[in-house]
Amino acid sequence: MNLDTPHGPAESEELFVDVALPLALPRPYSYKVPAELQNAIHIGIRVEVPLRNKLYAGVITRIHKERPGTRARDIRSVLDEAPIVQDLQLRFWQWLADYYCAHLGEVLGVALPGGLKLSSQTKLLFNSEVHLDEFVLTDDEYIVAEAVSIQGQLTIEVIQDILAKKTVYPVVKGLIEKNILIIREELEERYTIKKEDFIRISEDFIHAPEEALALVERSEKQTRAVLSCFSLSRKLKQIPKKLIYEMSGTDSTVVKAIEKKGIWSIYEKEVSRLDLDSPSEPIALPALSEEQRIALRKIV
Repeated sequence: MNLDTPHGPAESEELFVDVALPLALPRPYSYKVPAELQNAIHIGIRVEVPLRNKLYAGVITRIHKERPGTRARDIRSVLDEAPIVQDLQLRFWQWLADYYCAHLGEVLGVALPGGLKLSSQTKLLFNSEVHLDEFVLTDDEYIVAEAVSIQGQLTIEVIQDILAKKTVYPVVKGLIEKNILIIREELEERYTIKKEDFIRISEDFIHAPEEALALVERSEKQTRAVLSCFSLSRKLKQIPKKLIYEMSGTDSTVVKAIEKKGIWSIYEKEVSRLDLDSPSEPIALPALSEEQRIALRKIV
């Protein structure tokens, strides 16, 4: 990726920019820079650009005077006053794309925080913790904020219809920076909650293990499972079902059969992905090689 000077042009001239979009596109797209925006463009800033029938916020990767082979569409607006992405980051992202046989846009989509990625379909929510009378808003900002607060959430595409304008990204960006609007993507969980099954001994048997054993005496497997459960109950407040399997050498059919007899119940619970049972003492790591020691010194 050829990155020209990060500075904007000194005077008005026909200029073009290559813009990387957070999409699986084979290359950055070239756009023409309107004369009134030429002094505001820099490599690493976001600009609002059209692609097919939608709008996206993309990052400028190159400023040049090379007219594209096809008619270049104009950028709509400039979203940042200063670069949000540095030259080193762009080069690193291009290296990642080359190394993993991916497109730069795919890397960009992962690397950029959700709050910096805008498109026509981006969903915006009203921040119920703020009051509009606390802010000095433009007419457009107030109209958009009020509309989102009434509707609950709106897409940028709908906001374009409300304002009867194609270029609304600067308005939306201003409301996001004031924390009046929140991008829905920022609120969504980025990981899958880990859940496990636990065993809860019934009140009728918690202090009467002999009665529970009497109910399963005809099954050796069920007897082992019940004995394991009561043994674990002396050490643990919550008994993971998987420990019953490990201690008794049984499976889910045995555990469910005991549940049907009313000896215990099975419930699901969210658990941490951290291994809290791991040793508290630090684990000794292998000695660094000479190359690793040199690299560590450079990093420090």
